[in-house]
Amino acid sequence: MALRRSLVLLMRRTMMLLDPKVLSKLPTPTPPPGTGVVFHARMQAIKYSIENPRWYCLLISGSLGVYSGNWVFKEFVMRKNPPNPRPDPTQRPPQRHPHTVLEEDEEDDDDDE
Repeated sequence: MALRRSLVLLMRRTMMLLDPKVLSKLPTPTPPPGTGVVFHARMQAIKYSIENPRWYCLLISGSLGVYSGNWVFKEFVMRKNPPNPRPDPTQRPPQRHPHTVLEEDEEDDDDDE
């Protein structure tokens, strides 16, 4: 019940904000008598319009151009990374990882050696 009341209050406040009389004290302009629609679609021609088949052709060709350009750049312009060197069989791994945090006891033991 409380949720419903809060929703009703929220809707009333929203409707008050959307009311043009609340937003401005200026009078709302009205069209002259005898006119049905103030601004009809033929008043100003659409400046840029393209049909669907042409639009999709443009969209697909642009996408293909972007992807093929990316592939050409990666294949022919960008240099390749060298392969990783083969591991040395005589090299032994360290006793512990070099980035491990040492406790104070272990540090003292290391100092004694």
